[in-house]
Amino acid sequence: MSANARFQVLLEKAGFQPAQAPAPMGLYAPFVISDNHVHLSGVTPRDASGDHPWRGEVGKDLGVDQARQAASLAAINLVANLASACGQDLDRVAQVVMLRGFVIAAPDFGEVPSVIDGASEVLLEVFGDPAGRPARTSIGVAALPDRVTVELDALVRFR
Repeated sequence: MSANARFQVLLEKAGFQPAQAPAPMGLYAPFVISDNHVHLSGVTPRDASGDHPWRGEVGKDLGVDQARQAASLAAINLVANLASACGQDLDRVAQVVMLRGFVIAAPDFGEVPSVIDGASEVLLEVFGDPAGRPARTSIGVAALPDRVTVELDALVRFR
């Protein structure tokens, strides 16, 4: 099955059809292409209606499972932006090179990597292994735009 087909299955499970790349929330491009790489700007877990269902600190306002769901939805939005960058042909993706995940975390919350695993699972489901297994950084932060729980950005190499 192609990466496009796997992404469509994932979208249907999440209740999205067809994929809509989220509009930027500020004065920036959703992606920039440089040679055979696409740099994807930060995306948040906006649902099909444009709402952010998860807000607040993980470890205080939300549990790990809710935050993993937020990371999964943010990853779906990241892949939707990637599809736009690749002319809707996700099979052009050779490697997700780097994924960075930012999580609003309570001061004593130490499971930030577990939260970002929700995003990594989406990438592996869509692109397979090894193309969907990037280098990764998971960072706990005090705040994100609109108090959304998770924000992701990525660097991707394409054919």
